[in-house]
Parts: sequence; C-alpha cells; structure tokens
Amino acid sequence: MAESVYITGIAGFIGSTLAKYLYDDGYKVTGCDNLSYSDGSNLEGVSFPWELADCAKVEGIKADTIVHLAASTNATNTDRDEMMKENFDATMKLVNRYPDKRFIFASTCLVELPTQNLYATSKHLAETYIKAFDGDYVILRFGNVYGPNQRDWGPEPNVLAAWKKAVADGETLKITGDGKQSRDFIHVDDICEGIRATIAHPFVSKETIPLCTGVQHTINSLAELVYPQRTLEFVPRSPLDYDHIDQSPNEASRLVGFTAKRSVVDYKP
Repeated sequence: MAESVYITGIAGFIGSTLAKYLYDDGYKVTGCDNLSYSDGSNLEGVSFPWELADCAKVEGIKADTIVHLAASTNATNTDRDEMMKENFDATMKLVNRYPDKRFIFASTCLVELPTQNLYATSKHLAETYIKAFDGDYVILRFGNVYGPNQRDWGPEPNVLAAWKKAVADGETLKITGDGKQSRDFIHVDDICEGIRATIAHPFVSKETIPLCTGVQHTINSLAELVYPQRTLEFVPRSPLDYDHIDQSPNEASRLVGFTAKRSVVDYKP
C-alpha cells in the first residue's frame, strides 16, 4: 500500500473525513487547504500536519499519492474565470508540478453533462487534461455525497445539510422545482472507502471510476424518507441544475473491489 498521501482540500467535509480515515488506517497523511469552504474546525486536535495554503501554489510534496479534492463546487456559479482557476488551472498546475506522483482526482457525475454549468465544464476540462498528460492517474466521479460535518452554509449546500439546518432553525424544507429530479446519494464514509480502495490498488491506473450506490432517489422521496412530517416549500429551480444522471457501481467493484455499504434510506439527521 502507499505509505503516504497528500490531500488537497484537507479541511473540508470530504477531505477531513478522508484524512482521519487514512491516518487511522496507518497512512502518513498531510495536506493543504485555503479554508475557502471550511473554517478549519474539522481538523481540530488531529495528530497529522497540514498547511494553510492554496493547492495551486504548494511545492515540495513528498507523499506517494496526491488525492486532489480541492475545488469550487458551486454548480450555480456563473463566474467562468473563478471556476476555471479553481478547478482547471489548479489541477493542471498540480499535474505538471508532480508528474511522477500517483494522482487521484475527485471529479463528479456532472461530467456526463459537460455543458450543463461551469462546474461541470471545469471538471470535464480537468479530466481531459489529466488524461492527455498520461501519468499515473485515477479519476473518481462522485455521486451526491452526504454525511456528518457537511457544510450547511455558503453557496449551494447539499440538500440534506440544508434541510438539517432548516429544521434546527425552525424553518420549512425548501425543494427546488417540482422535486422530481433524482440523485445518487453516497455517504462520505463510502466515498472514503472507495478512495482508500483506489490507493490500495496501485496497478489500477488511467481509469475513470464512478463512486456511487447505483440507486437514485428523487428529492421528493428523500424528504418523505428523512423528514416525513415536515412542511415543504417549493421554490424556483436554477436552469443550471440537472434532472438525472445514472451512474453504475460496477467499475468500482470490478477494478478496486469497492461497493457502497450505506443507504440514504437509513440516514439519521
């Protein structure tokens, strides 16, 4: 197994969970975060070092594997320069600076619709560049990730995090559009297990692997599952939002032996 891993976006929701997960599993963990999507509290008291820095400017990474999680994830952002800088340019600089590292890139199911919004476009371009560079890479396309410590503030928080905050604040649960759009919801612990499985299979390279459950839930059905007694408020939907993207878990199972174990049906806020 790789002895050391460097995580960009280490203080964020997925990054901090992954860092603790890998550290507890015996990996040497380091990383960076510019705290644009975190206040650093997710890493309070940890035993591994990390640096306050922008991933595009980090030099001297000595880890065997880079897991590149840092990104601007707001799918409603219409600032092309910002999205390209954060998601494409930063990825390009990391790949160029560390051509001999194993590079695991956190992408998104939205790459299946590359013109849907700037987030999808920027991730699509980053994937294209990584493939053209032809190093030791694996691209992981995440489903809709949820779980503890998820950000409920700032632009476009995950629907479950937003609902949890709404309940705590005594507000109604907002659903955009008619709520018939569906998502493949995957727990952050499953995402971490999928990343670890990828790290642990060093001969799996130059592959694009969805990390998902293979099960779709509409936003309406999710509300009925998680908050059956709450009042719902339907609000206008952004044209940058998408309806459905089907993902299959078969490649993750075949290539790295990963299958998601958790279901959003069992989610307890």
